[in-house]
Amino acid sequence: MKLECKDLFVVEALLEKVWELKLPTRLIMKFRDLALEVKKKIGFFNPEKEKLFQRYPQFIKDNMFIYPKPGEDGFDEFNKDSREVYGATTSLEWENEDVALLKKKYSDGAEELSAMSVVSLFDLLEMLNKTNDLQKDEPVASTEA
Repeated sequence: MKLECKDLFVVEALLEKVWELKLPTRLIMKFRDLALEVKKKIGFFNPEKEKLFQRYPQFIKDNMFIYPKPGEDGFDEFNKDSREVYGATTSLEWENEDVALLKKKYSDGAEELSAMSVVSLFDLLEMLNKTNDLQKDEPVASTEA
């Protein structure tokens, strides 16, 4: 599935919240593979982010990038460049999961877990499944004339 680089950080944050869940081994392994892939993609993305920050030295203070505020000199240019960098597409492997089955398991109260972890799990699965489904309907580019 294709997604924007900025979405990698959302997936990473949601994955961090689901590790305490007692999930089927198959799903845990699938999430571990996804987490490794996300980490690798973020590693590829970080040099591009650094290049973006280096183009705006006026926002670097004590070796930290301070995001510009609206109205600040350079804000509009940075915002445009930032959208281009963070909006670059990448791809992740994902096969849809049955969210309804997992919702039933956790709604039965059989598992004592933090509500945030369960909500994060459902949010993550629904986001990945929806993105995957939407892209299945997109036309595939062809080199044939």
